[in-house]
Amino acid sequence: MSKPSPWSGYTIPLILAVFGILGITVDLIFLLAFFIVLAYYLYRTEKRISALEGSPTTQQPSSK
Repeated sequence: MSKPSPWSGYTIPLILAVFGILGITVDLIFLLAFFIVLAYYLYRTEKRISALEGSPTTQQPSSK
């Protein structure tokens, strides 16, 4: 299990903000890094949401 972030879970959004600003102002490689980190962040968020909802195969259908 990974250790908690020193910034209380704001590590990836902070990295996204830095890469976004650097990508717009400095170089396109930072913009590419921004999109890669954004995709990873959205993937992890989707995984967490689906884990909270539970998979549809584990839910029992309601009987009428």
